[in-house]
Amino acid sequence: MERPKRCRRLALLGAGGMMMALAPTVVLTGSSQAATRRHHAVSATQASINWVKRNIPGFPTSLVRQACREGQVMYYALPGTGTAAVSARFPKNIPCLTISTYKAPGGQLTAKFQAEYQAHQYKADVMQNTSPVYLRSLNAEGALGNWVPPNADLVPAWLKQKGLWYVTSGNLLTVIWNTKSVDPQQQKALASIKTWKDFLKVPGLQGKVTVIDIHGGGSDQQPWYFFYSHYGAKFAQQLKDKFQPVLSHGIIPSSEQLASGGTSVIFASIESIPASYYVQGAPLQWVFPKPYLYAPNYISITAHAPHKAAAKLLEAWLLSKQGQAAYVNGGENPPLSSLVPDRRPFAKKGWYDLPSLKDAFRPNWATINKDLPSLTNKFEAVFGS
Repeated sequence: MERPKRCRRLALLGAGGMMMALAPTVVLTGSSQAATRRHHAVSATQASINWVKRNIPGFPTSLVRQACREGQVMYYALPGTGTAAVSARFPKNIPCLTISTYKAPGGQLTAKFQAEYQAHQYKADVMQNTSPVYLRSLNAEGALGNWVPPNADLVPAWLKQKGLWYVTSGNLLTVIWNTKSVDPQQQKALASIKTWKDFLKVPGLQGKVTVIDIHGGGSDQQPWYFFYSHYGAKFAQQLKDKFQPVLSHGIIPSSEQLASGGTSVIFASIESIPASYYVQGAPLQWVFPKPYLYAPNYISITAHAPHKAAAKLLEAWLLSKQGQAAYVNGGENPPLSSLVPDRRPFAKKGWYDLPSLKDAFRPNWATINKDLPSLTNKFEAVFGS
């Protein structure tokens, strides 16, 4: 039954008899929604162009626009190198691009890329790797792109192959230990280490030392190349005889064991991943023995990048001050240069003494590549496989 007109009028009255205003309902049509999306896209593109002009001088505006049209970029990254910080910070500077990451240890990462490349299923735009040996083989196969970003000079000459790969982060190798898992005498001996040979002076620790398998990648191949070429085969045998070390197949499980006290020391470890456990509260301390061994993390554009302009923009961003800062203060990597201040929580500790990269040992990777089969056989003969 129809309500009386007076009742219909009262239905619009609120408390106290005040007339209530009815809020208008805005319905966006399909064309209006499309226009809104175009406006947001234009705004994001212009913001990206403005940021690049300020922070990467010389990067072509036309290339930024092309990258924004592509709309996304895929980054194949190593674990523990500030990838989460990169994923968080890159879109803030380049809002027109969505960054996706696939993160895995070096062996897994290269296996995935290699399988996709051989199947002609190209997914990676930019990839990270620790081994110039592997990168050289990829370049020989035509799998790497060749481009020189305008800020390439921010990377020291010995840490790049111009046009092909550049270092954006890396690790000085350490002897790192759990301070709760060693006694005072061992603590003093570990903190006093000056050279790699000094590790042999640390008392006890049988079965409590971990070494990383040489198959792990460039950061694990370089130290053993150095030990065998400079100290001879007897050094590895002395390590084995004195400590009866445990062989680990990766720095991630080793770091977890170290943080929990499952192992006491990791010998010739990269810094960043164990350091992330220190940041979380693990009782860790470490030294950088001489000669300083530096394990770089290289980035390269892939030859068949699905998003070619976006790949170039990501690479240039990774070389920028903001990109380097993501790796240092978001990934516990040491600064590549004075361009980025070191704000890591342990950087000001009295026990922490970061050497200059200028003093780092510079390996001949062509020689490492040539000697790697023999080197691997020697390592396995002592430590197993």
